[in-house]
Amino acid sequence: MYDKVEERCLKALQASYHAYSVSGPRSNAKLKPLHGWVASELKSGLGSTYKVVGIGNEVSRETKIDGWYYPKKVDVSVSMGEKVIGVVSIKFVMSNYRQNVNNYLETQMGETANLRRNNIVFGHLICFPIPMPYFQRDKNIKKYECLRDKDIEKYHKLASDYTHPHAPDVQGFVAAHYCKDEKAITRICTRDDLSFLSDQSYEIIERKLNVRRFFEIMVGKIQGKYQELK
Repeated sequence: MYDKVEERCLKALQASYHAYSVSGPRSNAKLKPLHGWVASELKSGLGSTYKVVGIGNEVSRETKIDGWYYPKKVDVSVSMGEKVIGVVSIKFVMSNYRQNVNNYLETQMGETANLRRNNIVFGHLICFPIPMPYFQRDKNIKKYECLRDKDIEKYHKLASDYTHPHAPDVQGFVAAHYCKDEKAITRICTRDDLSFLSDQSYEIIERKLNVRRFFEIMVGKIQGKYQELK
């Protein structure tokens, strides 16, 4: 079902980063390629019985749904009839990761709890360019940053906590090589691209957080939720 999903992921990341470079960080143009790709993958796995909506797919803006604690605009939603039963949130960290590393995780856990407590299957997909530029206030690049083993371990722990409402039903993680000369995403990272990580961290990314597994589990959980609610 998900043959060549990594190739499609790469194309979406490339288009998203290009849109970000051209339109700037405040434009939602960068969202359309990624949200449209995720929606397409879910639709392929689920079939026409389900309605899948995402920016670049069926709407030009995020969809607002009811959470347990507060209404929430979501990136990609899956519904059966009028009932939203699945949501995927996509985060593409473009720059200054270390400055916001804990904020990303805390925001994700709050979003997850709000939706999962309302009986919605929730998947979270986070993507990184490697290396990541770190901008100063004058918008000049001060340095480039890379992921650390402890960053991978945080997302691995979160993925392992999937039975708890603060953790997503499925966590995905993508590292894409950023070429400074071309100022573009060129490939999904290989082991050589991630040589600064331990073998254990690379194994986690490759085997437990990869996009193929993400969509397979997400589709299965949404189908299970539909059967549960019938």
